[in-house]
Amino acid sequence: MPRGENIGFIIPTPVIDHFLGDINKFGTYKGFCRLGANYQPLTDTYCVHEFFGMDKHTRKPPLGGILITKIHEHTPASGKLQPYDIVTQIDGRDVSNDGMTKFQDDGCVAMEHWITEKFEDDVLPLQVFRQGKFQSIEVQMKVCELVVPVHRFEKHSSYYIFGGCVFIPLTQPYLHTWGETWYQDAPRDLLSAAFKGDIADPLNVSELVIVSTVLPHTINMGCSLSVCLFGDVEIRSLSHLKQVLESHVLNGDKLIDFYFKEGAMMVLPVQQNNRQIYFYTTRIVPFCLFKKYFAHFFFFFLMNRPEFEQKLNDIYEQFFKREESDKKPTLQPLADAE
Repeated sequence: MPRGENIGFIIPTPVIDHFLGDINKFGTYKGFCRLGANYQPLTDTYCVHEFFGMDKHTRKPPLGGILITKIHEHTPASGKLQPYDIVTQIDGRDVSNDGMTKFQDDGCVAMEHWITEKFEDDVLPLQVFRQGKFQSIEVQMKVCELVVPVHRFEKHSSYYIFGGCVFIPLTQPYLHTWGETWYQDAPRDLLSAAFKGDIADPLNVSELVIVSTVLPHTINMGCSLSVCLFGDVEIRSLSHLKQVLESHVLNGDKLIDFYFKEGAMMVLPVQQNNRQIYFYTTRIVPFCLFKKYFAHFFFFFLMNRPEFEQKLNDIYEQFFKREESDKKPTLQPLADAE
């Protein structure tokens, strides 16, 4: 760690147990499960109890719980919980008005602790108060990916270049390139998307595609950050962006319009002065190479694709020879990269 001097860190035992449990059950690490629901604490219990009719079910200690405010689609909570359900018990433990549960004899932990203890396909029992009645619900847990992943363990970073714009999926490791205070210095709209914690929807938006770098040219003036639409098509992922964009090219469209979440737009010509200017690559290139040889990428972007491919191969040979690597990594197509 930066400025870390003789500092040791201990991995919590529950994290180790969960990792080993995944290996034992599935042969690989799956990750932690998510319920897929947003909630708010019930601070003013008297008014809330009266509004939802909970005052008729008095007991000692007073009935507590948290209020469900949003259900994410394609998550364990979808089809099981409903907005404005009040979760009063989780895994057989009472939930207080601030979302805490009893732990051992005299301790307490957040209710998320019992969610993360579950493995994929495990059943999580809940008790909810809905429409004046208590109901018992069993939720089958699963690991859900975030639209903006927190980690990218053992996964290549993909990118796509078109018209000098370098498109990538937004991840928290990318935000970390703003330095130690990335949570303050990174663009606010990207931070908002990262901290929002939306669950990736395989049928809708699974990645937030952004423009990380622009190879300067008059055709891409006005480029912004988060890509929202190509024409009237909402972009769901980097692979989807590639598919939609190439379909425009194959259809012979002369202009392609981009729309960004910030409200800006950009129009790129597919051909200019009888010379094709669009360029795309499906190769996985280490980010350190892209930064170091940025000028080479820009120059050969303005040239034709074969010369760029040859220069890219030369850069690879020089880089891995200098690193004394015995094995040249496989260059994967974007469609195969995770």
